[in-house]
Amino acid sequence: MALPEAFCLRMKALLGEDAEAFFSSLEKPPSRAFRYDPAKVSRNELQKAFGEALGNEIPFLPNALRFHGEGIGNLPLHHGGALYVQEPAAMAPVAAAMPRKVGRILDLCAAPGGKSLQAAALLLEDEGVLICNEPEGKRRKVLMQNLERMGEGRCQVTGFDARSLPKSWEERFDLVICDAPCSGEGMMRKHSAAAELWSLENIRECARRQKEILQEAVRILAPGGILIYSTCTWAPEENEEQVTAVLETYPQMHLIPPSEAVTAVSAPGISQTESPYPLFLTRRFYPHLFDGEGQYLALLEKEEGAKKERKQKKKTQPKPSPQEKVALEFLQKNLTSLPVGTFLTRGDEVYLVPKGGVDPEETVSPGILLGTVQKGRLVPHHRLFLACGALFSKRISLEEEDARVEAYLRGEEIPLEGAGFALLLAGDCPLGGVKISGGRGKNLYPKGLRKV
Repeated sequence: MALPEAFCLRMKALLGEDAEAFFSSLEKPPSRAFRYDPAKVSRNELQKAFGEALGNEIPFLPNALRFHGEGIGNLPLHHGGALYVQEPAAMAPVAAAMPRKVGRILDLCAAPGGKSLQAAALLLEDEGVLICNEPEGKRRKVLMQNLERMGEGRCQVTGFDARSLPKSWEERFDLVICDAPCSGEGMMRKHSAAAELWSLENIRECARRQKEILQEAVRILAPGGILIYSTCTWAPEENEEQVTAVLETYPQMHLIPPSEAVTAVSAPGISQTESPYPLFLTRRFYPHLFDGEGQYLALLEKEEGAKKERKQKKKTQPKPSPQEKVALEFLQKNLTSLPVGTFLTRGDEVYLVPKGGVDPEETVSPGILLGTVQKGRLVPHHRLFLACGALFSKRISLEEEDARVEAYLRGEEIPLEGAGFALLLAGDCPLGGVKISGGRGKNLYPKGLRKV
């Protein structure tokens, strides 16, 4: 790999005698890993699906494994949201905040969704709410696809510039994830473009943007709340200097140590001798120390204090729309119990909005899209089956080796007994919906997701 000379000089000054091992590690292939949902797939089933391609556990995170090889996206387990592929070191920032649980999480720069979904699985209370913010349209589409595939129903999606968030969000969130846009030095081994586009000016521009985003992150963080700041770069201007600026500007913010498991496989942040702040509590990931890409993380806590009084607008409970009545009838007929949330109609679409979320008018996606009402009937959306799958009264589980599983993922009708709407599973892993009639299951798997 051809590395920029200025980058090499900076890293030699930064790492000293470790520099040779660092540069050698950049010549090795990138490491790959995934997180898995034990409610959808067992370790034995994973071993069966991957065989010798399955690797070791990620030491700081439960239910995360390394793997090698290609084609993971074609597995039924991936289609059904049992697996989420994520770079090993990128799993560390959220893992560093374990084992606390919180009620309201905001991911400021959420796409493609790895840290959002990890936080929902590990840090979010059962009745909590996750707000995923992503301003860029194409990236937001990928984010929403991943939220849908993984069946996360406790979330809303917004599209604000992370440097300019609604005033009503002030001191509202118990946990804020700021995985800031950065120069991407840590991705050079994985993406050659990161080396080709490297420049000091890009680092400085990223640092300017990060400072503005962090100002908003502190503003919206509730007293007693935790801010997770992370980047995939080694540049001090984007890492320790950003954290130092927060600590200097906001005396109510202070660093807290990450989990011991994360500390054990990472290097301490760079501390200046004259700095009064314990920057060694921030952590750096280097590929010669931990088999993963570059990552930096810091956990900052806002001191406890009185939260600002939030004026509660008295809302009269509107009468349910005709579309909402149709959706309610569908849920009552096909689910064992109703999911928690309130209905919202947008045109002919009906959503289920999670409790405690932000104003639906501020969102791109206010909650679970239940479906579209056509000719007085609800056409259920794929997300309903994955987010509320555990509540479906008809659940049909096929062996993963059953030919009908692959046929379903190709969008074909498959032979099934019974009648009505049902959730189709491969083992314990939900795939999507079917409508059964006359011994055939009409395929409701979205066209854009089907295997070719």
